[in-house]
Amino acid sequence: MNNEIELLDFCRVKKIFDKGFGFLTSIYFEENVFFHFSKIRDREVIETLQNMKRGVVYVFYTSIEFEGKRKVKRLWTDLKKVDTRLLPTFTEKIIEEFENGKTNMFETAYVIKLLREASYIDIKTFLKILKLPKLKKTPSVVKTMITEDEIKKIKNHDNLIEEIQTMLE
Repeated sequence: MNNEIELLDFCRVKKIFDKGFGFLTSIYFEENVFFHFSKIRDREVIETLQNMKRGVVYVFYTSIEFEGKRKVKRLWTDLKKVDTRLLPTFTEKIIEEFENGKTNMFETAYVIKLLREASYIDIKTFLKILKLPKLKKTPSVVKTMITEDEIKKIKNHDNLIEEIQTMLE
């Protein structure tokens, strides 16, 4: 029996092979994680993955090590359907990954937006994220993290970060 802690992971699916399998990147593990459609029980998830365009679908999943390889255990295409017990640890990891990780900033920024919408990232934490030095170098990433309502309220896109910080305080 495998006693490892179940960790929520995510990636943007870039390719699914014709035979119904693919490999997912991980924010926790170096090796890619194998998955196969036959392990997915949710018909909606299967249809989403079958109809996806390259690089469009984000998946949230947990994995286990089996015979020396990582395999998907559970998979979701909607963060709102994820087991909520997995979200606090995942939120911490996403913020850490955004600040210091190898995952594309725009991908983690999108997940930060989803976590904000689900109330797992509060205003105080979000303001800390907005003050990260790496955002000064790539301020366009902020647009990925903010809601449509917030975008509408912003007047000057040249000072995006400062304006959002002021608006949220």
